Amino acid sequence: MFKDFAIDIAELHSVLNTSVDMTDDMIITNLDYRIKELAIADVMKHIPAEYNMPMLQRLQTDIKVNAGVTLLEPYNLSDSVLPKVTAMIEIPKGNLQFGNHHKPLAIAALVDANIDGQNLNASVIDVKTFTVNGVSIDVAIDGTFRSLLTDPNINANFKGSLCLDNLPPIVLNQIPGEIRGKLTANTSLKLRQSYLSKNGFHKVKVSGEAKLQDFTYVDSVTDFYTRETTFKFGTSNSFVR
Repeated sequence: MFKDFAIDIAELHSVLNTSVDMTDDMIITNLDYRIKELAIADVMKHIPAEYNMPMLQRLQTDIKVNAGVTLLEPYNLSDSVLPKVTAMIEIPKGNLQFGNHHKPLAIAALVDANIDGQNLNASVIDVKTFTVNGVSIDVAIDGTFRSLLTDPNINANFKGSLCLDNLPPIVLNQIPGEIRGKLTANTSLKLRQSYLSKNGFHKVKVSGEAKLQDFTYVDSVTDFYTRETTFKFGTSNSFVR
């Protein structure tokens, strides 16, 4: 049995609680493993030079990650299948910045996963919250992901705003004209991967609305402006089969 057993490797600080029954086979009767405040900047120091892309070299962040794994039922180490566990990743609000020429983004997240080692397709990923806040963006996303191995099923909500005037140069440089204004949205989405086809697209369920405010787009052939335009999304249940 290990109780509050500390495991420290370089910048990784973790705690293990577990007990093992070795009466017949070696059976892990319970296990809980927690990683606390792992700094992403510290992890990046250990990336081999050949994998350290230029984008990563410009990344500045104070984000720290908490993570954990808990065994749901006793697991025999001689089994040919994986155990059933719950896993958690938490990012308390932290800042992310690409070089000195970009404004920092504040990012936070909490993701749970219920992993069925005997039937991985029955596993569920639950994004309880994922938020990004910055000069040009304010976004919150949550949702669940199921049937990941056969026909991924997504049930998600998106709420946020995007100030087009303040998009980073790396994005603006991909747009052939000048774009200004604000986009806000509050939408829900339900779909499976199989729906993304010519014969299945009508099964996608989208609800909510998106709004453009003081939107301008100008290029060599287009000069478009709207003070306010609202797009409403809705799928009739009688239409979806």
